[in-house]
Amino acid sequence: MIIWTIGYEKQRIDRFIATLQAAGIRRVVDVRDVAWSHNPSYAKKKLEASLNKAAIAYTHLQALGNPKAGREAFKAGETDEFHDVFGARLVGDEAQAALVQLKQFAEFEKTCMMCLESEPERCHRQLICEALQRDGVEIRHLIEPDLFRRAGTR
Repeated sequence: MIIWTIGYEKQRIDRFIATLQAAGIRRVVDVRDVAWSHNPSYAKKKLEASLNKAAIAYTHLQALGNPKAGREAFKAGETDEFHDVFGARLVGDEAQAALVQLKQFAEFEKTCMMCLESEPERCHRQLICEALQRDGVEIRHLIEPDLFRRAGTR
């Protein structure tokens, strides 16, 4: 099983969607705690409408989002605190159920997790990827149309 990831940082919505389409993505799973953005194209309802227009399903799994305390620790450069906060969330029942749901989506359709940060190493989705890899899931990070990177490579 393969699960893809993508960050929308500094991307226009049309390029973001083109990248997803080029990879054949059929479902985007939003792993932001709050599905809002300073860029209105990536606010939940508008993003969902744009993706649906492109024949890509949208699901928001808030249980896989980085909580406010984790985001604040990350912004402050407190990496250990960020890992502790998000790690505690990730082992919780809701997040574990969301991981199962994410894997179920990926069993039936090409699925991509999304968040803000373009580099997965700078995002909590890297920790989600590590948990998925422990379960035998292959992770691929979408960079741009026709370009991806397998997790663990640069």
